[in-house]
Amino acid sequence: MDKQSMDLAVKLLLDDIAEAEEQIKGKEKAAQLTDLECALACMREDLVASHTSTHDRQLALSTTKAASTDQEILEFLKNDELLAQGDHEYARALHQSNMDDIPFRRFGNDQSAGINDDSISAMMKDLMKHVVEEDKPASGEGPSPSERQGRRKCASCLESSDKIAFTGVCGHEYCYECARRLLLGATRDETLYPPRCCRNVIHPMVVLSVLSYEELRAFSEKAVEYATVNRLYCADERCSAFIPPFRIKDENGTCPKCNQQTHQTCHSFAHPGYDCPMEVGLDEVLNMAEERKWQRCDRCRRMVELVQGCNHITCV
Repeated sequence: MDKQSMDLAVKLLLDDIAEAEEQIKGKEKAAQLTDLECALACMREDLVASHTSTHDRQLALSTTKAASTDQEILEFLKNDELLAQGDHEYARALHQSNMDDIPFRRFGNDQSAGINDDSISAMMKDLMKHVVEEDKPASGEGPSPSERQGRRKCASCLESSDKIAFTGVCGHEYCYECARRLLLGATRDETLYPPRCCRNVIHPMVVLSVLSYEELRAFSEKAVEYATVNRLYCADERCSAFIPPFRIKDENGTCPKCNQQTHQTCHSFAHPGYDCPMEVGLDEVLNMAEERKWQRCDRCRRMVELVQGCNHITCV
């Protein structure tokens, strides 16, 4: 994935996370964070940190390459200046007919010129070599394909490939197709999440660089699902899609795919206005309400105790 595509994918994912956070805002106590809110916050921090790290690495490499190029230009200009200076001294000596004063300068050996030009060039080349080596992504992410030379063997399919997606902390290398299968496998089997290699969790930046936007979105949705403790799924057996907590209101969850509502308590289709047979202790509450003259709201079916005012009930 090139830089522009990665920037776009990160932006869209951050927008999705912000939208989810906005929908669940205010549904819990101010000082209490739900598991879903913590999961979304962690996802946002991982995305921002990984994207910032990649951007900084690219900037550092670009700056160092520019410095190396400038050094070569300065070296050329310096030699050109020394050559002009030598020609000037040679011409002046000829004009004065004093052959003993004619200089014979060996460029690079002049102690007054400071540091040897060859040593500077060698130092810059050595620095560039180290920068290219260190430009490989952090542990668990591996080097990018453009920096790979030669064909490497994938630890999964055992085929040789010149495009390695990432290298794990354990040293195992994966080609793009195997890395994609490994990451998408975690979206189909919860036991494989988060994706690992030799029990080491794969760096989030690998997910960004390997999967497409649609695959990244599916991966993020599964991350939210796996982070939810009491999960609710669509009551329609033909759908059975996961209903995230921020789509649940008044104990009824709206399916993000078919828009049908599912009751959170009995996990069947929503039945507004009717008592749920799965609600534990409902009969005891109804008996207590009858004794204390409580009334029920016709809309939400909640109990209302009259403290003052009229007997009219308005559901809010």
